[in-house]
Amino acid sequence: GRILIAYDRTLRRHVAIKELLVKSGHAEERFVREALITAKLEHPNIVTVHEAGRFEEGERFYAMQLVQGRALAEAIDEADTPLKRLALVPVIIDVAAAVAYAHSQRVLHRDLKPANVMLGAFGETLLLDWGLAKDLDQREEEQSRPPSDEQPSPFQTADGIVVGTPPYMPPEQAGALGIDERADVYALGAMLYHVLAGARPYEEAPDAEVREAVVTRPPRD
Repeated sequence: GRILIAYDRTLRRHVAIKELLVKSGHAEERFVREALITAKLEHPNIVTVHEAGRFEEGERFYAMQLVQGRALAEAIDEADTPLKRLALVPVIIDVAAAVAYAHSQRVLHRDLKPANVMLGAFGETLLLDWGLAKDLDQREEEQSRPPSDEQPSPFQTADGIVVGTPPYMPPEQAGALGIDERADVYALGAMLYHVLAGARPYEEAPDAEVREAVVTRPPRD
């Protein structure tokens, strides 16, 4: 998908529009699930969905609040001293509150990472991108895609049997085993590690090497 800035002429406000780019049954199913799950989660630290539907050409979209700010990943990169990094710890607390609420609604995020956390210009913390979220009350099966010739970055979301971003996922997720709420709790710890240390828990590349490291050994001290 991609995100566009749009203007709501009825309520006279700017919004963010997410639209689907990949035309496949699996992608469309996941896009609809993302919209429904995000709309279900009404929390101050979770982005709000305003509307969902189709464009005149039939393409799916959903509209949500427009967040002006920067990603936590960018803030970590700019925090070049331990004191500056400590100042980001309250952001992780806000994310933990959002995740606790999602878990109370039986929803796993499954892709917690600094790139999915937006810091607003007025102190807001918003957890974004519920595209890999799983509603534990809905039966679903992960579907794999045919292998691609393109080697994904270990810091981008993988799409397939192993879903998530390897440096932040727990061993059971990296090993394609069953997961529950504890997977998100681990990812919160991995994000806290990144904030405090100024480095990701695992820096190996390519993707398969990161997953192997996650499964076989703890991160660097």
